[in-house]
Amino acid sequence: KAIELVDGVLLHILTVDESEWRELGGMSYESFLRNVYHLKVSSKPVCIRMPVIPGYTDSIQKVRSLLGFVKENIPLVLEMDLRVYTPNSRFSSPMFKLKEKTLTTEQILELCEAIKKLGIEKVHWRGSARKITEYHKMNGKD
Repeated sequence: KAIELVDGVLLHILTVDESEWRELGGMSYESFLRNVYHLKVSSKPVCIRMPVIPGYTDSIQKVRSLLGFVKENIPLVLEMDLRVYTPNSRFSSPMFKLKEKTLTTEQILELCEAIKKLGIEKVHWRGSARKITEYHKMNGKD
């Protein structure tokens, strides 16, 4: 198994809701759960990567749901990497029709703080440099 050869894992999760997962296509939900199980028994450190898609995965409720699943199923999550939504994909998934929507700085900060309150110390926002700078200034990391 490949997992035995690595020091840690980057796990990309869009949703943990089975019906949403099936709607988005790609890997089967059963395969996803099997991979999560292998992560759980491996005790490898994990970084969760979550694309933040306006109107789809940008709510505190979605983040709480995802983190609840993660805490229950993956014991060693070191950090969470929120990925900015990029609308230039050719995928046919419904999420890629949101080309004109963006998040405000306040929404980004709210998501980052919610994740920290749920117990993940390291939270990264991968997106607009301006928004990253604003986040660091507000958190004393000038």
